[in-house]
Amino acid sequence: MEYLETIYFYMAVSGTIFFFIKFALSLFGHDSDIHDVDAFDPDNLDFKFLSLQTISIFSAGFGWMGLFLYKNTGLGVYVSFALAFVFGFLSAVFEIWIFTKVKGLAQINELNLNNAIGKVGKVYLTIPENGVGEIQVSFQGSMKNIKAVSLTGEKIPAFTEIKVSSVRDGILVVETL
Repeated sequence: MEYLETIYFYMAVSGTIFFFIKFALSLFGHDSDIHDVDAFDPDNLDFKFLSLQTISIFSAGFGWMGLFLYKNTGLGVYVSFALAFVFGFLSAVFEIWIFTKVKGLAQINELNLNNAIGKVGKVYLTIPENGVGEIQVSFQGSMKNIKAVSLTGEKIPAFTEIKVSSVRDGILVVETL
């Protein structure tokens, strides 16, 4: 069965080459002109489950494992084919899982200033009388520097502890403690 060895070899090499070309281009910020197909979630166009990248991973995994099993084990043609197919499939699933986790890390949390109401922080840049300064306050899981004004219009010096009382026109309104 020389033709099966040839099929494994060409699938392995073509899948590997295509994967590394696409990976290298994505590292340098180049996007391909070929549009991937998303078979599972058409509303989410950020990551494609059925993409050329996933197909190339499957092809490389299937080809290299099939070639290894065919040449180095005494397994039959059908068993080696089935095991190579399962390995290629698991490789593609692993790639999808990794990219899904990476995408989750990169999600941008939208800043909702209303979540800062009631939080205690410190003045970072002095809030001048009837002017805008900057405070440090922790909300939505991290410390943020945000523009703020005094509730009473008075000057609040740097490093003074404050409490956020409301939001006005995208600026936090604070009062001293």
